[in-house]
Amino acid sequence: MKTLTQIITYLFLLWSVWGLSSCQEIGDDITIENPHSTIVIDALITDNPGPYFVQVSKTSDQITTGWVFGDGTTVLDTNYIPVTNATVILSDDKGNSEVLVPYNALYPNRDSQGRRLTFAAYGFYQTSGALQGTSGTTYTLTIQSEGKTYQASATLPDAPPSFQANYDTQKVLPLISFNESIAKEDHYIFFYDIIRDRRIPLNPIFTQGFTLNLWTQFTSQFTPIDGQTLSSSQENWDIYKQNYLKNPYDPDCNFCPDRVWIEMHKVSQEAYEFYQTLETHDSNMAGVFSPALATPPTNFDNGALGFFKAASVQRLVIPIKR
Repeated sequence: MKTLTQIITYLFLLWSVWGLSSCQEIGDDITIENPHSTIVIDALITDNPGPYFVQVSKTSDQITTGWVFGDGTTVLDTNYIPVTNATVILSDDKGNSEVLVPYNALYPNRDSQGRRLTFAAYGFYQTSGALQGTSGTTYTLTIQSEGKTYQASATLPDAPPSFQANYDTQKVLPLISFNESIAKEDHYIFFYDIIRDRRIPLNPIFTQGFTLNLWTQFTSQFTPIDGQTLSSSQENWDIYKQNYLKNPYDPDCNFCPDRVWIEMHKVSQEAYEFYQTLETHDSNMAGVFSPALATPPTNFDNGALGFFKAASVQRLVIPIKR
């Protein structure tokens, strides 16, 4: 299970290996004073009911690292350093604000000592319910850590179009259809998770108690869509990185997944470009030392990496047709 924070940190380590100096500009608006200890913030607010979640960490100069905490024996096997003592504030353009608290639910994976730690130990914070995501509202996220302040703002878009699933005669996972307004310049991210109820799940997210506003931070199964390239009607779109072809020797689809969970997030152009950059690097991971490797864009100031995303959401949980 890999978070977006781990992906960003891994990519950042590759850029560092390329020879970043002690003060190196690596993007249009990003100057890194210490390339081996840079703040990374992953945050999402949606029009779903809260809570909403923020992960705060720092980059590491190692791909796989064990960080020893408190009792001297607890080790987190991550490629980033969790920031567990930050002040995290969410506010809106109507004058409301709240201070996030550590997210103390148990993390689904065990540490290298076989113990279950909390999400808070990995740098996760949650809202307490004072703010709820509303379309058209602009939200500002402020992070205070080690004497520095990092800030980003995002406006929550209006609702995305409704979409429906259609079954294909040759492919297992359902195809997607929706109508796009050609008068708008919309951008979407399709997140999906393939679920096996009767067997060991392909991706264990939904068997491990992730909440609705958190699970997309733990999946690399997403497809960014630029609405400017779409026609007014999208029919039978295969959104998956790898669909399954039906097996003629298994006509009852006994070994197929049971369900697929799909969320359509309507996001800003900047958030789309962030995910598009991650998608490009993921697709080209076999050739990561290509000259095209670049930092994902960020909407945080003061040299922070990561992104504060605001998304309106449509979702379907679709049974696999047998």
